[in-house]
Amino acid sequence: MPVIGIHYTRMSSERKTDIMERMPRATVSNNLSITAIQKETTPHGETLRITFKYQCIYNPPVGYVELDGVAFYTGQDVANYQGEYVNPAQIPQNTMSEILTAITNSTVVKATILTDQVHIPPPVPLPNIKTGKRQQNRKSLAQMVEFG
Repeated sequence: MPVIGIHYTRMSSERKTDIMERMPRATVSNNLSITAIQKETTPHGETLRITFKYQCIYNPPVGYVELDGVAFYTGQDVANYQGEYVNPAQIPQNTMSEILTAITNSTVVKATILTDQVHIPPPVPLPNIKTGKRQQNRKSLAQMVEFG
């Protein structure tokens, strides 16, 4: 994976309702913006420095999360980009998808930790585990796997 690092320059979260009030049901919109892409030389060779901003926006506005950071991408195609500043349109779609996926995976984890600290809903739905009587037609794992 050519994304060699993701570093945060600013993390901010706030609850806008009183901690003793019941949290209203809120929808969460996640927004990831690339604010700049620069080509630079690092010990890893030619690298793209991708500056980003991630936001969790709540409706109603019960709180917020904002993360600013930098991702570093190194790949064979970096040498093809001309100039210090790179236009995102120059980057192939599969490369940009890989970069955005890596950034999103990291930011969602950080945002989840921050939302837990200020007691607001997480940026993505967490799993809901239901217990109860197992259905008779379900097979156990041992019954599904053949040994021998």
